[in-house]
Amino acid sequence: MSAASVIPASVLSLMFLAPSLQAMDTADVVSHGKVKESRYVSQWVGPTEAQMDVMESIVRTTIPDQIKTVGAALQYVLKPHGYQLDDDADNAESLDFYVLLTRQLPEPHRTLDPISLYEALEVMGGDSFEVVINPVLRTVRYRLKPAFLEYVSEADRAKAKATWLEFVELELELELELDAEPEQPSSIEVFGYGPVKQGDTLSDIVMQFDMAEFTLDQVLVHAFRVNPEAFANGNMNHLIIGSYLKIPPLSHELLSSIEASQLVDEHYRLWLQKVQP
Repeated sequence: MSAASVIPASVLSLMFLAPSLQAMDTADVVSHGKVKESRYVSQWVGPTEAQMDVMESIVRTTIPDQIKTVGAALQYVLKPHGYQLDDDADNAESLDFYVLLTRQLPEPHRTLDPISLYEALEVMGGDSFEVVINPVLRTVRYRLKPAFLEYVSEADRAKAKATWLEFVELELELELELDAEPEQPSSIEVFGYGPVKQGDTLSDIVMQFDMAEFTLDQVLVHAFRVNPEAFANGNMNHLIIGSYLKIPPLSHELLSSIEASQLVDEHYRLWLQKVQP
């Protein structure tokens, strides 16, 4: 056997190890919900975490100034995600829940960005309440922690219940009045912004003008779609410094609040994949 035909053992080891390493890499990628399309590009396959568990949805919103109580704020945050308050039971826990619902909304709780839906609920409940979720009926309520029971009297509970039920009744009457009125097209004035500076975010920009009855996510999607040249990588989180935004009036032809929220979550997930090692 000639010297040229002798292959060192270390080289043989590498030759046999290489396919195994490649297979391990591909299997690992697929197990994390991705399929390789090429050497450098992977495509996410299957549902996102937020789709499987709505409570993992990323919330980016500022609660409007006209919302004053924790209960009304919870309704505002939950509605786009298909959940509602479980506030119609008449037991001790529900009476404690009424106390939370009628509290003044703390100013630090008015802006939630970015945070998971479940974490947002924990924040709005504060240290004295724990979140109780019914995943089947898709309802949310709160339980007062035992250490805080002594701070609430029966009179406090009764007053809170009466106040909340009165609020719900007024809200229902308002909805009926709005349903009876002919629908009028809603819009906001044309808004311009630029040039985009270092540190600017799309949410900070669009919050400078009145969003009427539209959610923040709906306005974000609208601003992104009418200014595609102002974003890199086709992602609303990649604003190009020096670009200008022009946002025409919004209308009811926008995506629904839930569809807009899902699209914003998807862009945020793709953005994280780019910025995280």
